[in-house]
Amino acid sequence: MVEGCAVARMVHYTNAEGECAAAVITKVWKKETGTVNLTVFRDSHTARGEMTEIKTSVEWSHLSKRGAWHWPERA
Repeated sequence: MVEGCAVARMVHYTNAEGECAAAVITKVWKKETGTVNLTVFRDSHTARGEMTEIKTSVEWSHLSKRGAWHWPERA
């Protein structure tokens, strides 16, 4: 089980290019695997001119694995 996995928690999402972005959990599908839906916040516009992206069924990884989310590193 992924401890602390809950709606409205801030996390990091790593995209296909390996870039990390802030995201918020919007739905928890499976706490056991950390599978969630995310709203990802970008620092620049997407191809469609949006500053956010919706990602569905994103799995948790303790590493910065592409296409997965992870807890933010401690500052």
